[in-house]
Formats: sequence, C-alpha cells, structure tokens
Amino acid sequence: YQRRVRGRFFLTRKSMEAFRKIYPSEFYKKYLLHKVRPDGRTLNAVRKTSISVGTLHTTHGSSFVSLGKTSVVCGVEGRVGLPPKEADTQLAINVELLPLCSPNFRKKQQPPELSEILTQELNHLSQGIVSTSTLNVTTDKGEKLSWYLYIDVYFLNFDGNAFDASLISVLAALKNVRLPTITMNEDGAVVASEQRPHSLIVLHFPVSLTFGVMEDYLLVDPTFEEENLLSGLFTLVYNENGNLCYMFKPGVILSDEKLKGCMEYAKLRVSEVVGLIDKACSLA
Repeated sequence: YQRRVRGRFFLTRKSMEAFRKIYPSEFYKKYLLHKVRPDGRTLNAVRKTSISVGTLHTTHGSSFVSLGKTSVVCGVEGRVGLPPKEADTQLAINVELLPLCSPNFRKKQQPPELSEILTQELNHLSQGIVSTSTLNVTTDKGEKLSWYLYIDVYFLNFDGNAFDASLISVLAALKNVRLPTITMNEDGAVVASEQRPHSLIVLHFPVSLTFGVMEDYLLVDPTFEEENLLSGLFTLVYNENGNLCYMFKPGVILSDEKLKGCMEYAKLRVSEVVGLIDKACSLA
C-alpha cells in the first residue's frame, strides 16, 4: 500500500481509504494538525449552501435546501379553522429522516430519537416568528377564522448537521408561503380562491450554526463522518438583528474566548443565509 518516490514513502489512495476506515480518529488528527479537514475545508468553513423555493406546487409554500451532501425538502400546508385558544399553536413542524436518505440509517446507525429531537427543537424555535395578523382571517360574511400551518421536513440525503439544514428549509418555505383569499358561500361553507395573493409576515429569521468538538478543535458544520468522532455538538442561533435566540450545548464546556469566537461566526452566518433566502424568493 506504499509507494516510494525519490527515496520517500507515500500512502496510495487505496491505503489512505483503508487507514480512514480502520483508524478514523487518527486519520482526522493528521489533517487537524494543519487546520484543515479531509474534505478541504478549514475548521470554521461551512459547506456550500443552496436554496430554492416553490419546488412543491401542491403546497402553499415549499423549499429545497442542500448543505453540502445533506439535502432536505420542506412543504407548508395551510388549513383554515376556528381562531386558536390561548394554548393553541398555529405552526406545527414534523421532521422525518427516512432510511432511504442514508445507507447508515439502513444499517440502523441512526439515533432513534433524532427525528423527535429535531421536531421538538424546531417547534420550540419557530413559535412567534410569524405575525399572527397574517394568519387571522375575516371572511366576507364577517366570520372570524384562522390559518394553521403544518410544516413537513423530509431529508432526501443525510450527511450530518441535520438541525441547520432543516431550520433553513423551514425559514425559506415560510417566506415562500402564499395563501388564498377565504370566503363563505350561501351554505356557510368555507371557499378558498384559486389565486394565492397573501404572503406571511416573518417577524425575524433565527439562523443556526452548529459546531462539533473534537479534542481541542472546533469544527463548523460537521459532516456525518465527523459527527461520529465528536465528543460533543453545540448550536448557536442568532437572528438578523444580532439577537441570540437559542443556545443548545449539552455537556459542552468552552472557554470564554472560544465561545466568543463561535458567536461571531454564528452572527456572520445569519446574513449569508438570509441573503440566500431572499435571492431564492426573488427568483421564484
């Protein structure tokens, strides 16, 4: 598995791949010593992010997001009902990581609670980001109704950092939502117009950036391979106003200097993602 060139030995591609599979931690350490990762990124670099909206024509709003090799589709379906009671929510998110999105999941390596954790955290984070004024409906008969938004997130391919990818897809889909005008016919039945002239007012865009801890190194936007080698994951969520909306770092202890650096990277990520969402919506 070694090749000698001018008196020096070099590992062949085949032997490198074998070394990567057998000794993954040691393989990564050789790269991290030089402040790079095997995929060519620096430690604080995010994978290429692309966003498109309006991809599902049977929904009221949709998006497709790719974060490196992780890709996810999100659809929003609006349903009309009676105005909510105080404890009711008008946004409900469900996340599905199907076995087909990763060969690792087919081998039952997926943490069984991952979908549930993503669903819970996204529902918590999404409350209050849409103005209720755009969800309230007064029909031509003066009847008070409300829109309820059901948001489904499906992973088409999974290569790590599920939270960041799914949150971006939800934000993009919500901005793409177009709702019909609601009227009532003579029988008192609700009728939706064919045209969809009403958009949502998204009050702010909470954007996440996830970091992985590998010994003394911090890796931004970890891949699935990297996640299996990490000692911990933590996520920072900022909005476009620079406000910290959420911090999720179970068991991760960082120095003040490292945490401050992560916060600066997270703030920079917000403007990048919001810009991509705005561009995607302008092209739809």
